[in-house]
Amino acid sequence: MLFEVHLTGVTQLQSSGYKVYQYHHLSVSKLLTHPFIRRYELYLNDQPEKTQYHGMIPQVLDKMVQENKVLITAQELLELSLHHPLFETLFRSWRDCDDIIVALYDLIELLRQVYTHGRNSIETEYLYIFYTLVKRLDTIFDCREHKISVRSFRKFLYELISQTRLPFSGEPISDVQIMGMLETRALDFENLIILSVNENVLPAPKRQESLMPYDVLREFGLPTYAETEGTMAYNFYRLLQRAKHINLLYVLPSDTYGSGEKSRFILQLQNDLALRNTNITFRDLTAAVEQQETRKYEEDIIIEKTPEILAQLRQELERGLYPSHLNMYINCSLQYYFTRIAKMQEIDEVEEQLGADQFGTIVHQVLEDFFRPHEKSGEPVLAGHVEQMLLNLPDKVKQEFGKVTLGAKPERGMNYLLYKVAVEVLQKYLHNLKTSDELPLYILRLEQTLAAVLPVAVGDEIINVRIAGKADRIDLSGHELRVIDYKTGKVEQNQLRIKPEDVELHFLTDVKYGKARQLWLYEYVIKRMLETSPETLLHNAQHVLKCKALTLLQALFLFVT
Repeated sequence: MLFEVHLTGVTQLQSSGYKVYQYHHLSVSKLLTHPFIRRYELYLNDQPEKTQYHGMIPQVLDKMVQENKVLITAQELLELSLHHPLFETLFRSWRDCDDIIVALYDLIELLRQVYTHGRNSIETEYLYIFYTLVKRLDTIFDCREHKISVRSFRKFLYELISQTRLPFSGEPISDVQIMGMLETRALDFENLIILSVNENVLPAPKRQESLMPYDVLREFGLPTYAETEGTMAYNFYRLLQRAKHINLLYVLPSDTYGSGEKSRFILQLQNDLALRNTNITFRDLTAAVEQQETRKYEEDIIIEKTPEILAQLRQELERGLYPSHLNMYINCSLQYYFTRIAKMQEIDEVEEQLGADQFGTIVHQVLEDFFRPHEKSGEPVLAGHVEQMLLNLPDKVKQEFGKVTLGAKPERGMNYLLYKVAVEVLQKYLHNLKTSDELPLYILRLEQTLAAVLPVAVGDEIINVRIAGKADRIDLSGHELRVIDYKTGKVEQNQLRIKPEDVELHFLTDVKYGKARQLWLYEYVIKRMLETSPETLLHNAQHVLKCKALTLLQALFLFVT
């Protein structure tokens, strides 16, 4: 994983004019969550004299997610870790193989502090074998004479690792000995258990380890894989020579527990040697694992409405029933419970590509910033104002892109296409607004939370349900009061209109009418607010209040597509 971090990084040109090497967030996260690094983190947290480094790795990972660091520089990682030696070792730039070998030596030394005092004998053996491999490469290569790239060095190292076998040493006086095949060449056993007697395990698969072709090896009498298989066969039958009880275990072919067939050695014993030697008793047994306990699986998740849950539901209704909450409950009541009652949240992740919700946020924010001065001043929006918005639009969208996506810049990949789409969508809307008869347009409210209390009888109890919604824009065009909600997704007309005969049957149950329910709730809240305190909405339209010329109340949705 350390090589993956350094090989998947990219060089970015900064605003200062300097090129800076940056690492990809996935490679960094995988490296910092590796079991060896996690074990070092636990060791570090137990050091009372290094309290400034406690919880260092989770803090770095959380910071990457918070700032959406798709690409992060080595300097940023070092600053986040307070220049801890571990991060200095992992993320120091590699110029040649000398830097790689020094980094590997430093990493081994840091991990040695963890595993020397513990009981992780296997991990300690891993670390020692890895040290011997690095030492071997350090002896072979002289980086001052051989300019070896990072990829070439990795290939050499991985080749050595693939050829290395980890030896396990047991207690010589123990009654049970776990040994390799070569260790048994000069020993005799009465009771013998051999594991994994499957083809391609015993004997090992054919592998050409020489750089010379097979025909050349045969021509000059050099050893090939045939000699290797012959040596393995000799060791196998030599081991069985004086044994009285032999157990050969192999795994049956299965898609779940592995695939393969029993070794050719077993077939030779069964079909040849056992028939020739009457002293051999051969039994072929199959071991089956039976499940002792079974647990009944409930396909449906059922949440009982306990008094505590009912109290939380009542609090949610009194706090505010928003259209999104109502639609969530109709779409999936379990999702409503987990989100609004149990307060379960999704895990934040680094987003490389702009999501649909973020795309909508950018469009909303651009329009809000354009119309905000008119809301504050009360000045109506005219054609000249819209023309100025069109001139500033590309820079404004790029600015909002940077705020929303943080590390995911709009100059690369899919984000660049989405940036162009956002500019085109907003240009289309503003051009239509400029040439429409909606101007002059009075902006009354932006991102305003509308609310009205609706008493609802539940049994013998009256619950004051707070119907609420956050309108993107409330404006006045002529004498039409409008509630505008921007939609960047596709909206069909049949999702906004419902037949009178379908209201009772489908309006509160059909997912298709989610947007119509939102419109319905907004219209109800606006009517209640105009009945009680119209000046709170119409403070930028005093001419309407004075002449009482508000003849039409229309809750209108504007869908930007």
